[in-house]
Amino acid sequence: MSQAELLSSTGEKDSYLASLDTDAAARLLYDFKFWGRPKQFMPEGNYLVWLLMTGRGFGKNWALSQNIIDSVMNKGYRHVGLLGRTVPDVRKTMIEGESGILKLSPPWFKPEYIPSNRELVFPNGAKATTYTAVEPDQLRGAQHDLVGVDELAAFRQVNGHQEAWENMKEGLRIGVNPRVIATTTPRPTKFMRDLVKDDLTVVTGGHSDENKTNLHWSWYSHVIDPLRGTRRGRQEAEGLILEDVEGALWTHDDIDKYRIPELPNGVGLKRIIIGVDPAGGGGDEIGIVGVGKGSDDHYYLLRDRSLIASPNAWAAEVVKLYQEIQADRVVGEKNYGGDMVEATLRNVEGGRIMAYTAVSASRGKAIRAEPISALYERGLVHHVGMFSELEDQMTSWTQDSPDSPDRLDALVWAVTELIETAGQGIW
Repeated sequence: MSQAELLSSTGEKDSYLASLDTDAAARLLYDFKFWGRPKQFMPEGNYLVWLLMTGRGFGKNWALSQNIIDSVMNKGYRHVGLLGRTVPDVRKTMIEGESGILKLSPPWFKPEYIPSNRELVFPNGAKATTYTAVEPDQLRGAQHDLVGVDELAAFRQVNGHQEAWENMKEGLRIGVNPRVIATTTPRPTKFMRDLVKDDLTVVTGGHSDENKTNLHWSWYSHVIDPLRGTRRGRQEAEGLILEDVEGALWTHDDIDKYRIPELPNGVGLKRIIIGVDPAGGGGDEIGIVGVGKGSDDHYYLLRDRSLIASPNAWAAEVVKLYQEIQADRVVGEKNYGGDMVEATLRNVEGGRIMAYTAVSASRGKAIRAEPISALYERGLVHHVGMFSELEDQMTSWTQDSPDSPDRLDALVWAVTELIETAGQGIW
């Protein structure tokens, strides 16, 4: 608990602030040690990487910026790197955001931001240079004594973790005590698991609830509360790395290994299918997934637009996606309600012109999914970007699971249609 929270809980906060003169009160606004919680302070000891791996809303970005400011202002660090996923991520979150360095720096130590040089220049001459995971070569030859990394696990959406991370570490070779401060919500990748186990990594975990006094109650009500007690909640709220589920047909490593940020140069899509899996009951999701087959005979997951909605709303979403990715056909399961999917689609604007095929689940879910899983193992299916909710279903569903994974079913229907229309057969 922070000093500020302790004062507030004992009713002493107002009287404490009233006892300060104007200058002291102004400085207190920027007193990191006063407002921060113990877990948000850089740990003591010998290590290279401090990994702040917590649930959403914990205050990771605030802690990252504050520790960088404190390290430059009070601990002698002079050559700082700021590494994020993309240029907008670095600028809008790490530099200019509500928890960014410019916002949190005290007026007497506010750096000058020079975007053309990718630099923040502090009053004492220290500099912070920005880098992105999408351009890992920027880090080659760059030397730092401190590097701040924002949402490390999200780097897998672009060029993976490894290249940017390794290039950054190679330049971490100046100063008395070079360090990395990396923040992230966890993802169950081999890279993240290895980093956590590394002897030179200190891990600080934390639950979303630990920052409840600083965030509006409605955010917890709509974002965190629905996750409580779920597998996804252990990752997104509790900040824990999920382990692979025994018996699941996919692992996160299988998916990550062949993930790409965009379609490869020179690869066109020969055919694009949208799979639709209707809800099994009121309040369930409608699976809506778009997949294309490339000129290289690989399969590319393009979109996941699954949602809980009224029939007209989800049908309109299918039509929108059909036009957006220039799909060739929609395939929909007809087991629930016979021809309900097609009838619903035909009744919304634009639905009549779509090509449609009804498919029937004559075999068990696992039997239908196994050949698709085999394509993943052979490196023939690529996720173009990251699809967290779909991937969670893929890596956690087993034959014994009581729930029906609508996103996964929609994916299986779409890829199966691409296989069968190519005359390859499903086996």
